[in-house]
Amino acid sequence: MIALITGVFDNLALLIAKRHHIKLDKTNISLSKDSGKEFLEKVKTINPHLKQHIGTFRNFINLVYAFREKIIHQEGLNQVISPIVPSWSSFIKIDPEIWAYIKRCGDGKSEYKYISKWGVLKRESDIMLDPYFFLSHALSNLIMFTNEYLQEL
Repeated sequence: MIALITGVFDNLALLIAKRHHIKLDKTNISLSKDSGKEFLEKVKTINPHLKQHIGTFRNFINLVYAFREKIIHQEGLNQVISPIVPSWSSFIKIDPEIWAYIKRCGDGKSEYKYISKWGVLKRESDIMLDPYFFLSHALSNLIMFTNEYLQEL
């Protein structure tokens, strides 16, 4: 799902590049703060409101790109059977960088005793993530981001 979300981000970037005739190598047309730096500067000049909208969701965008990098190009997903209740879904281990991005996206206490709103569970030195809770929030953020992004075109 993370790869699909980055695909949405990449297609949204390509859409604005095509609409405004931004001539850059396709590898530099990205909402990623790293690879899309030059593209984002051009967006700021062409459509400051859109650039501001992207900035509002910067933590979420960074989370998705960082998570994608880890699971596709580096570590994969390390599944962990629930340390709480055997019938609970499987968790995946995440590193402190991903957890920091999740916190910056508004994670906090949930109505559930053990996990956060975004599905983070911290046990001793392990930081684990429940995929269902995480993706519920990630998809909700993606929908909000995309709706306004398309309105700004």
